[in-house]
Amino acid sequence: RSDTEKTKAVKRKFSLAVIYGKKAIANPELKAAYQAIAKKNQSAYNAAVLDALKGPEIDNLRTDGYSGAAGQSLTVQATDNFRVTKVSFGLYAPDGSLLEEGDAVMDDNGFDWIYTTQSEIQSPAGTLIRITAEDIPKNRTQMEVVI
Repeated sequence: RSDTEKTKAVKRKFSLAVIYGKKAIANPELKAAYQAIAKKNQSAYNAAVLDALKGPEIDNLRTDGYSGAAGQSLTVQATDNFRVTKVSFGLYAPDGSLLEEGDAVMDDNGFDWIYTTQSEIQSPAGTLIRITAEDIPKNRTQMEVVI
């Protein structure tokens, strides 16, 4: 991309973050939540804009013990500068076809998200796991791992 395209993309992202910030502080509960995490000399609005500018981070997918059976756990760490609202998993066969998908549940520690497999996969080797994490402003981050 050219510098002009990059500049336009940055300006657009910032414009959307400003719109989100205004909308967020119009909601009393969300405004209070952002104010609670705001740093010294920072407003709830500033915290909301920063949240809109930064998407979740996904790390440390743990598949140890996964054999392809239904009812097994796949765990990933998903964090955000404010709050991750949803983590979903999609499992795809080597040919790209969807095997299963669903939402993970946040662990009590607040950063691990646990997905419980729903179906048996005869030969899980080569399976693509696509994880999507989302935050309150609807920023989405994806991680893909082939096992």
